[in-house]
Amino acid sequence: MKARVKCSSISGTAFFAAQKRTGRKITLAHSRRFLLDGLAGVRFALKGQFRAILAIVRAHGSFYKHFKKTLAKRKNITQIIDKHKIKPENRAGIYPGSIIVAHYLRRVKEFSKLTR
Repeated sequence: MKARVKCSSISGTAFFAAQKRTGRKITLAHSRRFLLDGLAGVRFALKGQFRAILAIVRAHGSFYKHFKKTLAKRKNITQIIDKHKIKPENRAGIYPGSIIVAHYLRRVKEFSKLTR
């Protein structure tokens, strides 16, 4: 019995990014994600894991199929939130950079020591 290739859902991650970002940030996030998908595809090809490549292709197809609908939902949700917003958004405590870069490249081990 062959082991089943298990690949994380790329389209799910992309949908989440589409719901949380707007405009240029969506384009940059998706560009990075698709670049990583391409690199993963090359890696899978070199290892002969063609089912994993097929999973990536299917995830991209699903993403493109539902992208317009997801953006419309996001726009509606944003309009509802803006309509009922009482005061300006409080962004205190939200780190604007990449925690992964801070942790692995700059060797910051505690959230309280992050600066930016």
